[in-house]
Amino acid sequence: MKKPFVTASRHAPRRTVMALCLGAALANHASAQEVPQVVVNASLDEPYAPSHATVGGKTPQRLVDIPQSATVFSAERIRDQNLFTLGDLMQQAPGVSVMPFDGANPDFRARGYGMELSYDGIPASQAGSGQQEFELALYERVEVLRGPSGVTAGAGQPGGVINFVRKR
Repeated sequence: MKKPFVTASRHAPRRTVMALCLGAALANHASAQEVPQVVVNASLDEPYAPSHATVGGKTPQRLVDIPQSATVFSAERIRDQNLFTLGDLMQQAPGVSVMPFDGANPDFRARGYGMELSYDGIPASQAGSGQQEFELALYERVEVLRGPSGVTAGAGQPGGVINFVRKR
């Protein structure tokens, strides 16, 4: 009877046993075909990870320069995840609660406070709660700022801002 190639004792480390098993398996499959090389390229301009946002003001700022938590939903992400209304989108936003307002329109809250709306970085006159929902196909991206918007844009809600950036 032939002795097994790998023996394990209760004192041998598991990594050593695993390495020996892998070596035995590779020795048995020496005639295996070569695996083609896989090259992965990445860029910083990913459609799901934009680097700039206008939620902190009218001009685009890098996300790391905005003093509050910000999330950007690009048009590609909105399309790929089938987010048709603002209520659908805000359910995907971290740190935001979506609750019914009047039975038809939702109420958005971050950090316990209501959120306001802005378009292209310019604050709107209405609050974000109970607004009629429009289809998101009109917008290039939707930016969600959680925290007081008064830090970057003057007076504002302590909950945050939902900024709609229109397609140009």
